[in-house]
This record gives sequence, structure tokens and C-alpha cells, in this order.
Amino acid sequence: MGSLGLGLRSAAFFWALGILTLMGAASTRSFYDRLYQIFLRPWTGLGEMPRHGAPRRFGCAVGAALFILSGTGFRLSSPVLAFVPALIIVPLAFGAAFTQWCFASALYRLISGGKTDCC
Repeated sequence: MGSLGLGLRSAAFFWALGILTLMGAASTRSFYDRLYQIFLRPWTGLGEMPRHGAPRRFGCAVGAALFILSGTGFRLSSPVLAFVPALIIVPLAFGAAFTQWCFASALYRLISGGKTDCC
């Protein structure tokens, strides 16, 4: 979705991504987890999505801030403010989606001295 936002160069698109990502920081479920619970879980018969712990919520907060900053940069026609946060979050989000490893969650665990395993 972030790559699409870069292609569109749309402030509103990045702000929407930021707000949707912020849901994961403000609760124990992300917007995407909720979509899974409503639409895919009944269809696939798979189990419940694990709830967010503090590391994942921190990761969502960092991602939301970067998406919102990027959207603000596009709105203000500031290439640095638009592209630097986007070029940080888009590859990191892509990596998290396909590997289940989140840089911000790992950073949280490093700072807090928490466990390195999931949730």
C-alpha cells in the first residue's frame, strides 16, 4: 500500500495509511487484523489473530508517524518530508509483511530489554 501511495504521491492516501496503522498502536488489533477477523477467518476456518503486545504497538506507532509525516510532506510539496519517511517505512513494512520481522518491534525489545520471541 505504501508503494501505491508513493506512486500516487497522495497526501490523503498516506494520511489514511497513517490512521489505519495508528489503530494498531491504539489497540490490541490492527485494521488489517480486524479485516481478517471479519472476512477471512470465517471463510478459511483458521484461528484467531494474536493480539498486539507492546513491541508491535510501538512498531505501529512508529509506522503511523512515518506515514503521516510523508503525507504532510506531499501536502506541503516538500520532497524531503514526503520521500524520506516514505522511503524508510515502505521497505520496512514490506519486510515485516513478508518475513514477520518488524524493525521497530525489535528496536523496542532492544531498548526495553524484553524477550526477543513473538508477542
